[in-house]
Amino acid sequence: MVEHDLINSIYSNQEKEIKNWVIGGFVGSHHWRNRNYIPMIMYPILFASFLIFSFLFGYEIINNINSMMNTGGMDLTAFSSNPNYIEDELLGQVLPLNYFYLLSLSIGSVLIWWIVDLYLIEKKYKKQLKSIVKKEEPKSIFVAYLLWLLIGAFGAHRFYAGKFNTGVAFVFLTLTSWTVISSIILFIWYMHDAFLLKDYIIEKNKKILLDY
Repeated sequence: MVEHDLINSIYSNQEKEIKNWVIGGFVGSHHWRNRNYIPMIMYPILFASFLIFSFLFGYEIINNINSMMNTGGMDLTAFSSNPNYIEDELLGQVLPLNYFYLLSLSIGSVLIWWIVDLYLIEKKYKKQLKSIVKKEEPKSIFVAYLLWLLIGAFGAHRFYAGKFNTGVAFVFLTLTSWTVISSIILFIWYMHDAFLLKDYIIEKNKKILLDY
């Protein structure tokens, strides 16, 4: 009974930390619980940098387009004479690459750090569980969220969680996402899984570890 209570307590703490990771992970809210001060400061700085560079990127694109239109617009005859016209001229004149690289670096840093943090969160609680039970958890929350992030539109995370019927439904919605209704349902369901995916995996693991 004591062992069961300890396992439930570990999973409860893990669920709370991953919930913070999902909801406010891009501003480092999952670090507030443990008072990890460097990530608590760096996450908001990186995310704010992304927002600032995104604004400057969009602002410069609008300015560049206005400048092109004021100087005679686009040379439509160049499309036929130069196959690389769009890449060499239009993109070079319109896209402010310096801001593009900066915003890519900022959001890329946050995204990589965010994903690594989930791995470290799961690793921490796995270590606690191993000190109580010898069984290995059959499913990984880290793997589940990685599948959700990369190929979640095809229901990969649901197949991994053992929810085959709804996984097939995800595939169907993706294949018919050219319709407005399917796109809306798919987006809502995809975001819904961001919050509940941890619960699916934890519940499945608890059934194995607690033998019920």
